[in-house]
Amino acid sequence: INTSKKSTIPELSKEFLGNYHGIQPSYFMKNQYGDDMVIAGNKVPVPSSDFKFLLKENNVVSLQQTNSEDNSRYYYNGNYKILSDDSGFIKTECSLSDGQGSSPTYILEISKTDKTGKCIGKTNEPEFQISKIGTTNSQYLTISAKGGESSVNWSEIMSDYESPDYDGPPFWYACINAPQNVKASSTLSPQGKYNYYAKNLNDNDPRTAWVEGKSDYGIGEYFIVQGDMFGDNTIYIFNGYQHSYSSWKNNSRVKKFRVYADDRAICYLDLQDKMGGQYFNLPNDDLYGKWIKFEIVEVYKGEKWNDVAISEIHTKGCCFNTNTNILNFDQPLKIEKIQNGNKIASVNIESDKIKEIKVIRSAKQIHHTLLKISTKDHTVELTPSHPLFVKEVGLISLYNLKRDLNFSNYNEMLGEVEILVWNSLNQKTEYQKLAKVDILNGNFETHTILKLDKGETYIANGFVTSVY
Repeated sequence: INTSKKSTIPELSKEFLGNYHGIQPSYFMKNQYGDDMVIAGNKVPVPSSDFKFLLKENNVVSLQQTNSEDNSRYYYNGNYKILSDDSGFIKTECSLSDGQGSSPTYILEISKTDKTGKCIGKTNEPEFQISKIGTTNSQYLTISAKGGESSVNWSEIMSDYESPDYDGPPFWYACINAPQNVKASSTLSPQGKYNYYAKNLNDNDPRTAWVEGKSDYGIGEYFIVQGDMFGDNTIYIFNGYQHSYSSWKNNSRVKKFRVYADDRAICYLDLQDKMGGQYFNLPNDDLYGKWIKFEIVEVYKGEKWNDVAISEIHTKGCCFNTNTNILNFDQPLKIEKIQNGNKIASVNIESDKIKEIKVIRSAKQIHHTLLKISTKDHTVELTPSHPLFVKEVGLISLYNLKRDLNFSNYNEMLGEVEILVWNSLNQKTEYQKLAKVDILNGNFETHTILKLDKGETYIANGFVTSVY
């Protein structure tokens, strides 16, 4: 804190001066008792607004407030005072006026480390996140999602996967790792047999959706997922209400998210106006155990309705059963016992040189379908889309190989497909023919290795595989 000789009122030091930006979500106006105001039998909605505070020298503050519905702008001027200053945060109270009778007061709680924080209104307004414009953490890297399709008929696609004769992985592609915990700021009320709860984001069905519950375009609304599934994984998101093409087009979709990790903004995420799955990677790989919030900043407007929807979010995770041994230089490690920092063996498939590497990250999840595959010397149980090295093809899963080479079932691959294994006696790799494939159904705890410190390959029950 700087103290001027001309004034005894504490001021913010220069590093805290500047513009702070945030989006206040829409809400219903409250009376002095905190109850919703009702006029002619209806609650009084307040649309979301874009807030830009400018903190200046001599305790001067100004505010530009932009209505997200009609882009009308309102300007306020006033002064701030410092309420508290500790090792982590500094809290200021901003007393403002537009000169025409409106005199709002806001408290800005700002982190000293990254200049992010929150804005708290004193008149029953919802609090929201703010960040200083121009700092490394608040200027944010913008991530652009890739992929997606112009139109998808999910009912037709899902009918194949729901067939009792289907022997591939569950869902429309393999090894989904959906978040276990999902929350949302608001939800559209159910309509007939359809609901729009946050749980639709992780129900493994792109035909259902979370739909925000505000009357406008949901700017400032958000959903939160727990980040145990993320880490370095590629994340897949399904934009809009993908129950059908017409429902997708009629409802609004997200154009831009602001993404937070435990309430700290980390990036913007731009989505394409497409159906199907779009994929991206978050810039921070230290997300395990954190809550990841996706806050709506901009939308693609629906042809009929304001309601903004997201149908699904997940990562892929292809895994081995708990009975799998991972090769190292001492004695094999059960994959279920592997912890971050454990050392295992990696092989250079070009030179057959083997080296010791360190596990940076591993994960586990429940799967319902596994393949038990065998060569003449080795057997392993793995998810249908876990990749192995196949002769003359490269790194590919048996499920994708079956599909790409038009095998009608796994038995047709026996004796035809050769898989790379590690010959521990001769200390080199070799290809062995696929001898047997069994499909296992049930509830299986499975494990995988997501990241290594050097190289990408490791050896599971003698099979050479890779992180992906």
